[in-house]
Amino acid sequence: ALLSSFSAFRLVPSLLAVLAAAAAANVLLLAVSALVTRRRPGPVRALYLLNAPSYNIGTFVLPFVQSFLPPDMLLAVSMFDAGNSPFNCGGAYALTAALTGGEVVCHARGGARLSEQLNPNTRLGARTQAALAGERWDYVVLQEMSHGPITAPKSFFSSVERLCGQIRANGAVPVLFATWAYQKGGAKLAAKGWDYDGMASQLAEAYRKAALDNRALLADVGGRFYRWPDPRELYAADGVHPSELGSRMAAETIADVIRHHKEAE
Repeated sequence: ALLSSFSAFRLVPSLLAVLAAAAAANVLLLAVSALVTRRRPGPVRALYLLNAPSYNIGTFVLPFVQSFLPPDMLLAVSMFDAGNSPFNCGGAYALTAALTGGEVVCHARGGARLSEQLNPNTRLGARTQAALAGERWDYVVLQEMSHGPITAPKSFFSSVERLCGQIRANGAVPVLFATWAYQKGGAKLAAKGWDYDGMASQLAEAYRKAALDNRALLADVGGRFYRWPDPRELYAADGVHPSELGSRMAAETIADVIRHHKEAE
């Protein structure tokens, strides 16, 4: 459909204006994020600056445009994505590094386990191993897949031990990001047949033990979720991932742990 629509294509200034509007929209989001977090710690600023800009056009917008609007609108949306792409493919990272005074790098993918970070034969593992061997870092935050410490404890403890050894050899400090139980009464928790209190307790104990055994800092985000007066507001609709408030709490918890460690040095 997109190729056939080009048969009568004529470039008009309004299409270039769409491209400029996309860039301006991203710059605006970056500016607002920088303003709102100007007195926040570096990691919190990084969270806002990395997640506020850029739009997911391909996954969420194009299917609707293709289904309900004429072909020329698909071209306009594609032009918007052209202006959006520089921010989504490195621009936001560069600006974040400049504004926070440091480099922020994320090595992750949905459902990844810590053991994958150790495997140089995977794309994620090769990237992580190269970074730990060839670059210098101050802090490295480790997060296991949501229920990994419960369902695969041997792999979890072994992976934490090996990664913490590599992190210390790099001269950096390991930080364990202790995650939360699935939402109480949620479909995901019910599907697993688990109890909310039990899952929260097992996760907390696993992360505490791993941190103690490996002399790592512990960012107990899961504990803060558990103690929150109304934990439901910390979860996204799927009952697994965090809401905006939950994400902010996680970032602030990690930032506080790092800041206190730096102050104590």
